[in-house]
This record gives sequence, structure tokens and C-alpha cells, in this order.
Amino acid sequence: FAERFHIHRSEFDNYLRWVSTELPSTRFGHRVDTVAWDPGQGVFAVEFSRLGPDGETLTSGLTHARNLALGVGTAPHVPESLRELVRDPAAVVLHSADYLAQRDRLLAARHITVVGSGQSGAEVLLDLLRSRPEGAEGLTWLARTPAFAPMEYSKIGLEQFTPDYTRYFHGLPQATRDRLLPRQWQLYKGVSGDTLGDIHDELYRRSLG
Repeated sequence: FAERFHIHRSEFDNYLRWVSTELPSTRFGHRVDTVAWDPGQGVFAVEFSRLGPDGETLTSGLTHARNLALGVGTAPHVPESLRELVRDPAAVVLHSADYLAQRDRLLAARHITVVGSGQSGAEVLLDLLRSRPEGAEGLTWLARTPAFAPMEYSKIGLEQFTPDYTRYFHGLPQATRDRLLPRQWQLYKGVSGDTLGDIHDELYRRSLG
């Protein structure tokens, strides 16, 4: 029996889809418009809109909750200087969030540049590397970070995610937090050791000829 402490992404996706079908209160295609505390009832008043396929508002609603959990995630960020190229259908410039939809188009290109040393960039590079012919990979990997470094995943490193450290960090002066945060980039911008190992192994295998 092989010990494995991380599940596959497809397994995680399947689990979330199963949970969403088992929870009748789960609502997709909705936008939260306002959240306000109602001191009289001791609850949050949440106004929301149900959206159509084109993002238009179909209906509006109001619900109340004693507790509120914020998990909005992040939106793909494209630098201002590249946004016109992303919108240009003739230019193959895209965010990694659109990689799977554009993968076949990318594979037809003679040369591909992957920008970013995080997990997404590393996974895109690895998939492209495995899919390109040996000797004609035509891949360049660019990063702003000083190294293609592994994600900090040691026990002592993960102490920085504990409630105690979080309270300590947010109690520091703003100038101190601004100075410390960039130095902690391996906590959130690194690459899993397995992915870095797979990239190295693939490059090494190809170097054998």
C-alpha cells in the first residue's frame, strides 16, 4: 500500500462536484450584490442576483445568515501591457486559466514562452514538454523570482499558516508587513517538489538522446 498525502486534481474536482449535487442550498450562476449586518435581527442580510448565460441579471433575491464565510477565490490577472494581445484572436497570448481550452492551438506553435514560476506555469510547461517532439521542444520558461523554487511545505514553514502566527502577523505595523510579505513568496508562489522533479526528469531523459 503506497502512502499518498495529496489527492489528484481530478479526484478533488469529482469530490466537489459530488458535494455540490448533495447540497440543495448550493446555487451556481449567482452574484452577491450587497452584504449588510442587521443589528435588530442579529443576522447578515445578503442581496443577490441570479445571472443568465451572458451575465445579465434575471432575478434578484434576499437571504439572511447568522454566519458568513468568504471564499470568492481569485480572478485571472493579465498585465495591462498584454491585455490587447489576449483580446486579439490572431495572437496566441493567454492566461493559464484558459490553457486547456487553447492547448491544441498552442501545440501547433513552433515556439512557446511560459511566463511565471508558480505552480500553474510549471504544470503548463511540463504538459507542453511532454507533448512536444524531442529536439524540437521550442519552449522558454521565464520568471521574475530568483529561482524555480519548491513550495515551502515543511512543518516549521507551515507554522506561518496557524492562527497564532496570523494574529501575530496582522498585529505588526503595516510597514513591517509590507516588508515581510515579499520574503515569504515560497509559501504561495513556489512549485510542488513533485512537479519540479517531473520537469527535471523529463529534461534529463531527453538529454540522453
